Amino acid sequence: MSSASFWNVIYNGLRIGGNIITLPLALRMLPANEMGLFYTFGAVAGIAMFMDLGMGATVSRQATYIYSGAKHLTSSGIPESTEDGKTDIGLFSRFVSTVRKIYTIIGFITGLLLIIPGGIFISKSIIASGMSAHFIFAWIIYACAASHSLATGFWSNFLMGIKEERLSAVIGVYAQLGYILVVIIGLVCGIGIWSYTIALLVSGVSQRTISKYYFVLKSKVSDYLKADFGMLKVFWPMSWRLWIVLISMYVFQKASVIISSKQLGLEVTAGYGLALSLFSIVYQVTSTPLFVAYPGISRLRVMGNYVGIRSIFLKRLYCSMAICGLALVGIIFIGPYFLKLAGSHTHLPATPLLLMAALFFLCDKHQGEYFSLVLSENQNPFIIPYAMTAVLSIALMALGATYWGLFGLILGQGVSQTAINNWWVVVRGWKGLEISKEKNKT
Repeated sequence: MSSASFWNVIYNGLRIGGNIITLPLALRMLPANEMGLFYTFGAVAGIAMFMDLGMGATVSRQATYIYSGAKHLTSSGIPESTEDGKTDIGLFSRFVSTVRKIYTIIGFITGLLLIIPGGIFISKSIIASGMSAHFIFAWIIYACAASHSLATGFWSNFLMGIKEERLSAVIGVYAQLGYILVVIIGLVCGIGIWSYTIALLVSGVSQRTISKYYFVLKSKVSDYLKADFGMLKVFWPMSWRLWIVLISMYVFQKASVIISSKQLGLEVTAGYGLALSLFSIVYQVTSTPLFVAYPGISRLRVMGNYVGIRSIFLKRLYCSMAICGLALVGIIFIGPYFLKLAGSHTHLPATPLLLMAALFFLCDKHQGEYFSLVLSENQNPFIIPYAMTAVLSIALMALGATYWGLFGLILGQGVSQTAINNWWVVVRGWKGLEISKEKNKT
């Protein structure tokens, strides 16, 4: 129970499933249109993911390299390391200070975008559904909380970068438990969707404060040095490429909910959003063994240990795929009965639609893990295929929703991914495992 994998399973289960844990109560307390609005909140706030500008994964990976003894930062490839693997505290301190200031700027800009353009979109949905204007103020607080989480989330990544994966997960678990507690209290007190808004703010502030405290304590690194924005020249080349990819991933994951709320209405979006939430928790929980392994894989890259990388990655990948598939089948065939027992006002889509969505979801999970594997090489060859898929996905989802409703929406998203990313990314991932080179050596 003391392993990083155990705590990360719990953390990711709570992070994605916190809303699922509170779901029975929410389904009883909230009407379908308010549930649909909540899922729309999450979809629009997802803009924060790509306002990260691709910095998150790059920063976390560079932190791992520096802590493992890298002599300097490098824009691509694996940096040269010291013989004894000793951390350059001065380099690390400048790096932390620079990242902190960059994310402060990013968080502020994201908040403005969520509150103004995002607020206009949310307001139109609220007015069209005849809901109270106070939901607009709930959105403003929700947007501020999402922006704060973006601007300070790097402290958790830094903890993972210094081999404190378990501590990072434990802090996350307690923050998410606080989130769940606030939501339950709010729903019982009858404040509705405001429960989720306040909970997001409370959990984000607490996780940031505790993560920063322990990072400084354990790393002896200061974040108060003068920022060295020259470092941007090193990690920006990888970051902007990842940014393009993240925008594309936002389209795959969130745009379908926005299109649904606009073209199919909030009640249909409530059921569709519920299905995506259940699928997402399965994805996060089953991907946790790989998620906690990526910092170690990055360290093995520095050492050139491809046998170790393959041993870790392949076993965990296909075990997680099998468990994910079984869990999705359970959601599809057992989930509706639990919703009926809970007296839910929101219902899952029809079984054939869920089966189709689950199949596409499994394919996306498979290529998504290979995507993360390739990023551990400090390489990002995904810009063109992901951008092409994003454009194709929006066009097909909008067209499909117009003519065939939810069936067309799901089909449009799945076909666009299957046409390009679901096979090409896997091929590129296999190449990075260096299997062919080692066969030639033997």
